Amino acid sequence: MAEQIKPTLKDFLVIHPGPWAHGVALRAGISMLVPLLVLVAMGRPEWSAYAAFGAFASLYGRNHIHLSRAVMQASAGALLTVSVVAGVLVGNLASRAWVAVGMAAVVAVLGSVIAAVQDWHPPGPLFLVFAFGAVAGLLRRQRSRPRRLAPPRPADAVRCALPVLLAGGAATAVDIGHP
Repeated sequence: MAEQIKPTLKDFLVIHPGPWAHGVALRAGISMLVPLLVLVAMGRPEWSAYAAFGAFASLYGRNHIHLSRAVMQASAGALLTVSVVAGVLVGNLASRAWVAVGMAAVVAVLGSVIAAVQDWHPPGPLFLVFAFGAVAGLLRRQRSRPRRLAPPRPADAVRCALPVLLAGGAATAVDIGHP
C-alpha cells in the first residue's frame, strides 16, 4: 500500500535551489555589483536605481547562446530603458498616482506580449514593471521639500514593533529559517 504523505506548513514554505541556481545567483549579483561600484567610485550613488535596472538586461537569455542571447539581452535592455524613461516622465507629474497605475498596466501588457513572442528567459514583464514602478515612485519623493520631523511617539513604535514580533515569531514557530 502506498504511503500517504502529510505535508506540513514548512513543506509549502521551503524552496530548494535547482541545478546551477548558485551560479545564476552569483552571476546576477556580479551583474548588479559592478555598475553599482562604478557609480560609487564616480561619486554618483543616487543613480544606483537606474544602473541596477540597466544591469537586469544581463540576466536575460541564460538558456540561449551567442546571437540569440545577445538579441534577447539587447531587446530586454532597450525595453528596460524605455520602462525607466517612462517611469521618470510619470514620476515628474504633479499628480502621478493614477497615471502610474495605468502606465504600469500598459507596461505589463506590452512586456508580456514581447516576452512571449521573443521567448524571454526569465519570462514575463516583471523586471519591466518593477523598473517603471520603482522609478515613477522614486522621483517625487526625492524632489519634495524636506518636512519638519515630528517627535517620536511611543504608540507608533509599539505599532511598528508588534507586527515584526508577530511575523518573526510565526516564522520561528514553524521553523522556516527566515525569521
